[in-house]
Amino acid sequence: NGLRGPNQQASYRGEYFDVYSKPIRTRYGDVVNVFNYEKNASTMVPLHPEIVARFQGKVMAITGFETNIVEIDADGIEKLVPCTAMYNHHWSHLLSRPQRESV
Repeated sequence: NGLRGPNQQASYRGEYFDVYSKPIRTRYGDVVNVFNYEKNASTMVPLHPEIVARFQGKVMAITGFETNIVEIDADGIEKLVPCTAMYNHHWSHLLSRPQRESV
C-alpha cells in the first residue's frame, strides 16, 4: 500500500533513479493494455540522458526495481496510491540498449 499523509518519503539503499510512464487514465472497471515495444512506440519512455551518457558503452547492473502507482494532485504533489484503490497484477518492463543505425 502507498504511504499516507503529508511528507511521504520512500527510502532506498545505494543509487537510484526514477522513470515515469506517460499518464494512464483509468475508470472503474477499465482494462489497460499498453504493451507496444516497437522502437518508436508512443508508450516508450527513454531513460534520463544523464543515465544514458554515464553508461554509454558500459554495463549497467540493475539490482532491483520497484513499481508504484502514483497520482499528482491539483498542487502538483506526487502521492502514492494505495493498492486497494486500483487492481493491478501485471507489470511489464523492457530495458534495452540503444538501437544501432545501419550504415
